[in-house]
Amino acid sequence: MEPKESCCRIEQLLRENAVQILDSDKISEGAHSYVAYKIKLENEEVQRRYSEFESLRSTLLKLHPACIIPPLPEKTSLAQYATKQNRAKDDVLMIEKRKRMLQSFLKRISLHFVLSKEHTFHRFFENVPWSEVLHSLPNTNPSKKTDSPTTSVMSQSVTNSDSSLRISDSLEDLRKPDPRFQECESYTNNFEHSISNTEKAQRKVTKKLGDLASDYSELGACLNAVSLNESEELASAIEKIGQAVDSSFMSTRALANKLQHDVNEPMQEYEQYSISIRKILKARNKKHVQLEGIIDTLAHKKSSLEELEKSEAESKRLEEVLRNSNHPEEPEVHSLSATDQVPEFDLESEELQETHQSSGDGGNNSSLNSTSSTATKRRSFLGKISHKIHGIVDNDPEATRRLQITKSRDQIASLEEQLEQCSQELTNTSTEIQLNLDFFQRQKEYDLREILLSYAKAHLEWCQTNLEAWQEASEEVNKISN
Repeated sequence: MEPKESCCRIEQLLRENAVQILDSDKISEGAHSYVAYKIKLENEEVQRRYSEFESLRSTLLKLHPACIIPPLPEKTSLAQYATKQNRAKDDVLMIEKRKRMLQSFLKRISLHFVLSKEHTFHRFFENVPWSEVLHSLPNTNPSKKTDSPTTSVMSQSVTNSDSSLRISDSLEDLRKPDPRFQECESYTNNFEHSISNTEKAQRKVTKKLGDLASDYSELGACLNAVSLNESEELASAIEKIGQAVDSSFMSTRALANKLQHDVNEPMQEYEQYSISIRKILKARNKKHVQLEGIIDTLAHKKSSLEELEKSEAESKRLEEVLRNSNHPEEPEVHSLSATDQVPEFDLESEELQETHQSSGDGGNNSSLNSTSSTATKRRSFLGKISHKIHGIVDNDPEATRRLQITKSRDQIASLEEQLEQCSQELTNTSTEIQLNLDFFQRQKEYDLREILLSYAKAHLEWCQTNLEAWQEASEEVNKISN
C-alpha cells in the first residue's frame, strides 16, 4: 500500500523527522517580556511563545472536537511567579520542564492519525506570525459545513428545532446509554483517580530523593573535612567514605531528575488526558440527551395529531348524519369525540307523546303527518346539538382543527428530519470518538510500559553506582590496621 501524498512540505518533514525544542529566549517588548521557545524541524526553525501553543491547541479543539488533543504543561499563575521572585534556579527549572512537555505536545500531535494531517498544525512550524495563520483560517462556525462531520455535533445543539422542543443542558442519566461509552466513562474516572494518586505519591518520593541528595552533599563535605585531621590509613578510609557519600549524592540527584523527567511528567500528562476524555464523553452524552429529547417530543406530537385526526373523523361522521337526517331510517348519532358530552333526551318518549296527542284530536292527522312531525323534531334536535358543539369549540371549529392538523404534520416532518440528522451525527461522533479512544489506549499501554521500564532502569543504575562506590569504600576501610 503506497503512502498518501503529503498536503505540504511540513507534513512530509514531520513524517521523517522528530520535532525538537532546542532552546528558550526571554524577549522584551517594552515593559513586558515573555519566553519564546525555539522549535526545530530538520532545517526549519521558528520561535513560538507559550500563548501560541495554547492557541494552537484551542484551534485544534474547534476543528476536531471528537479528537483527544494532547495536553499542555500547566501555566504558571501570577501568584506562583510572585513567590518565585529572585529564585532564578526555580525559573530555569520551570522553563526546562516546559520545554520537555511542549516538545512532547508537538510530538504527540505529529503521531496522531488525524491531527498530524491538519494543515493548521503544519503552519505552526512556518516562520510567519501566528496571528496571520489564525486570520487565514476558514470560518469554523459549527452551523456551516466543515471537513469534520462531527464539528457541529460537539459544538452546539440542533439550531432549527421547533420552538416546542426543549433540550436539557444537564448531563442527566440517559434512558438507554451506550454500554461502550458508559464503561469508558467509568474506566476514565477510575484511571484519573488512580493516576493522580500515584503521581502525587511519586512526587513526594522525588522530593525526598532531592532532599536526601542535599543531605548526602553536606555529609560528604563534612567527612572530607574530618579526613584532613587524621593520618595515613584512617585518613584515607574516611576520605574514601566521604567520596562514596559524594557518589551517593550525585547518583541520588540523578535518580530524582530522571524520575521527574521520565515518570512524573508523563503521569501529569495522563492525568490531564483523563480530564480531556471526560469532557469529550460529556459532550457526546449531551448530544445523546438531545436525541432522546427529540424522540420524546416527536412521540408527543404524533399522539396529539392522532387525537386531532380522530376528532376530524368524528366531525365528518356527524356531518354525514346531518346530511342524511331526512332519510326514514336515521343512522345512530355519534358524539364529536369521546370527551364531548351530549345532553340526553328521550326521543322515543317525545315521539310517543306527539303521536298520542295526534290521536287525541280525533284522528284528524294521518300517520304520515305524524312521521313528518317526528322527522322535523329530530332535525331540530340535531341542529341544536351541532350549534351547542360549535359554541363550545369556537365559531369555526373545523377550520381551527384542520389548521392544527396541518401545523402538527409540519412539526412532525421537521422533527423527523432533525431526528435523522441528530441520529446520524451521534453515530458519526461515536465512531470518531471510539477510533480516538482505541488509538489512545494503544498509546497509553506503550507509554506506561516505557514509564515502568524507565522507573526500573533508573533505580538499577542508582543501585549499581552506589554499590561500586561503597564496595571501594569498604575495601579501603579494611586496610586499616588493628
